[in-house]
Amino acid sequence: MCPESSRNRWAPSAGKPENWLTPGRFAAGLVVLIFTAFPGVLLGWETFVFRDYGKYGYPVAHYFRESIWRGEVPLWNPLNNCGIPFAAQWGPMVFYPLSLFYLLLPLSWSLSVFCLLHLFWAGLGMYFLAERWTGSRFGAGVAGLAFAFNGLSLCCLVWPNYLAVLGWMPWVVLTVERAWQEGGHRLIWAVGASGMQMLGGVPELILFTWFAVGVQWISQCLDRQRPFRVMLSRMALVVVLTTGLAAVQLFPFFQLLAHSQRDSGFKGSHWAMPGTGWANLLVPLFHCFRGPLGVFFQKDQAMFTSYYLGSAILLLAILAAGRVRNKRVYGLAALAGLGLILALGRNGYLYSWLWQVFYPLKLMRYPIKFVFLPAFAVPILAAFGIRELGAAKPIARSFLTWAWAVLIGLMFLVVGFAYFYPMSNEEWIATLRNGLARGAFLTLIVAALFFLNPMTNSRRRCIFEGGTLLLIWIDLLTHVPNQNPTVSPSVYQPGFVAFHQMDPQPTPGRSRAMRNRDAMINFLMKSADTPFNDYLCQRLVLAFNCNLLNDIPIVDGFYTLYLREQNALQPCVFASPVALHAGLADYLGVCQTTKPGSDFDWTARPSYRPLITGGQQPVFSSALDTIYGLQQSTFDPRRTIYLPLEAKPSLGLIGAAKVSIRSERFNAHHLEFEVQTAHSSMVSIAQSFYPPWHAYVDGQRTKLWPANYAFQALAVPTGRHQVMLVYEDWFFRVGAVISILTLAGCLGMGLWYLPLASRSVKSPGDGVAANRDPLGHSG
Repeated sequence: MCPESSRNRWAPSAGKPENWLTPGRFAAGLVVLIFTAFPGVLLGWETFVFRDYGKYGYPVAHYFRESIWRGEVPLWNPLNNCGIPFAAQWGPMVFYPLSLFYLLLPLSWSLSVFCLLHLFWAGLGMYFLAERWTGSRFGAGVAGLAFAFNGLSLCCLVWPNYLAVLGWMPWVVLTVERAWQEGGHRLIWAVGASGMQMLGGVPELILFTWFAVGVQWISQCLDRQRPFRVMLSRMALVVVLTTGLAAVQLFPFFQLLAHSQRDSGFKGSHWAMPGTGWANLLVPLFHCFRGPLGVFFQKDQAMFTSYYLGSAILLLAILAAGRVRNKRVYGLAALAGLGLILALGRNGYLYSWLWQVFYPLKLMRYPIKFVFLPAFAVPILAAFGIRELGAAKPIARSFLTWAWAVLIGLMFLVVGFAYFYPMSNEEWIATLRNGLARGAFLTLIVAALFFLNPMTNSRRRCIFEGGTLLLIWIDLLTHVPNQNPTVSPSVYQPGFVAFHQMDPQPTPGRSRAMRNRDAMINFLMKSADTPFNDYLCQRLVLAFNCNLLNDIPIVDGFYTLYLREQNALQPCVFASPVALHAGLADYLGVCQTTKPGSDFDWTARPSYRPLITGGQQPVFSSALDTIYGLQQSTFDPRRTIYLPLEAKPSLGLIGAAKVSIRSERFNAHHLEFEVQTAHSSMVSIAQSFYPPWHAYVDGQRTKLWPANYAFQALAVPTGRHQVMLVYEDWFFRVGAVISILTLAGCLGMGLWYLPLASRSVKSPGDGVAANRDPLGHSG
């Protein structure tokens, strides 16, 4: 639905010079601006490293890349958390087709460029969406620029998966709307865009996208532009095909979610927007403190370093919400307002109420993520505001003037509040300068818009429009200092940090390394002087997922979802001092730990056990009794193995025995060894218990039991036997089959619609016959 634009100075009209901001020119300008903002990254001289990019994004991409080059689909990661599902996490983007970009090219360059390409894709998609909805190319350019360079989008550069999903967000809204309006081959484009986003890996952001789609769909259903049955059937087809296309990711994810720590008892409502957080939409540094590496953070909210949308963008959005009488504008304004209220978390009333009645909200950890809703809606509202100004209405200019005066006054109030009621560690001079700069940019942009409105000279108008876009870009790019520190790509080299001094060396399938709790706390409380040295320290202590860069197994890791039982044992594993729970550390094969009194030096633990042991005396107990027993200093993994009570009828006659284990062969998804025992006995594997793992003794399927609460054990009869543990994920296999069949169906529909689409272009009069969708409804 395109709005009327006959009296709009900034609406597209064929042959008019003021429509210089074509899609091609906007795309080229966006490329230039991204290059100007990150030249070293695009040229390969620098790479991102800050926060989760170095802790999670890059190491995970490295493990994914190495697995693919070994010929494996990385369904399981044995190097973290004593074994943890990998592809099912969704975040690693194992099944996202565009991940091929960094799988095939040098990772230290390609992963950063992968992020910037999705930043470009986000801006371009927003341009097309805003142009379709407003009819203003200049407004579309403002919206596209604001969506690509706002503080939230730039902050997402530390999460490749977030940018992948964000990049597809406007494309999903655009293509799905065209699908339910036009049917035909538009359905295939909608399924393609939706499927790509679904495989990207941020469930909350995907849900926000479809919430925005739902708001528009309901609005158009109420307008009765088309028969409700047609719109419902087309929408349902897109949803079903998108789900089928992403089944290869969704099925393993839901299986992991069912076994993860995010169950009905999970409480994840911290990191909400502060009660004064709306003020940061005007003065981004208000009540922020400077971190050790020069990046500013809000107190009690460390998820996003900024969610500044641009003061001029906000002003134009307010103009649209206050002056444009349009259901689409009402829906977008409600979407933005709802997101800002829910982002307050328990600082606002609505989130607390919804948290009690809406179960999926309990699985979400950070309420601040709701700011993605205004980050999407406000740029489009700004485009509507541009269109309203372009209509040359005096009342619109008057409204803009008053709104500008109010925002400038609020900026002064925010800066004054920071002076009289400062937060600890807040730098008021930095806040003052930040507020003055934002006010100056707001004033310059508003002045440029006022000059533009009566301007009739086409060349001068193009210059002023380009200058206005440039001012908006500079405001967004400079609103906070040093938001994304970069370093030399050499910091990621696998051999850059050597661990040859470790003796014995932690080896996958045999032993592990572990930092003790005191070393972890000391490390988290400190930071090096530069981002390069800070990340080097993280690698030296194998912090977070940095162990993946050196192929060293550790007992912990940094992921979104953890196996419930494994997560519950983490406080026991990292008790201080380590000697208190030495038996558990021995069982986990911890051969190296940080030396007492040192953060970076490692010391050997000669008492560690192999990851595969046998012959222990079974003790059948409840989960609570098992956890209690594992924490006792008397626990000896050489003598005792805890098994669940339900295993007693099957294993009650098995006792301690002498067991010999040899000929071990190990990879991420397959473990094989030979067992010889004089009596029926238990064999324990210190690897996380998870249903896709299956055990075979001499080729015969054998029950795999949870051992020591979170690990694996099986019974082996008397004699010599060949034992195999194989990761067989039927959720992945069934999902893959469904995705392949859905893809084949979509390709078939595409081939069917191709000649019909060509015929409809050549013969507009035959459009009704040629543009029929598979449900039999004319497009």
